[in-house]
Amino acid sequence: MTIGYAVTITKCEFTALADAAAVLIHSIHLASAKGNLGGRYNYQMYALYHPAEAEACVNPLEELGYEVVRRETPVAIEDIKGEYLRETVNASGCCGEKEFIKLEGETG
Repeated sequence: MTIGYAVTITKCEFTALADAAAVLIHSIHLASAKGNLGGRYNYQMYALYHPAEAEACVNPLEELGYEVVRRETPVAIEDIKGEYLRETVNASGCCGEKEFIKLEGETG
């Protein structure tokens, strides 16, 4: 059995992104069936990224073994029915509506 782990990348402003991704994949590897901690499952790493602002920083993740998956914003702001969210989403979090790529868990 294989367990999938996903990270989302919406901006390239985190300078240690590749280092953090390397630490994460290393930890998961050690705890997997391939590692030395007695894990029972294999793993697959995914990096879902938004092309508008994150395309430039995903190559190192691919080199680390992540399957990089391009994802556009899945929900247009004008399609949001709730008035409060529609009016405030761009001012929340780091990346506004681009954060919605976290809803895109399917990679196939």
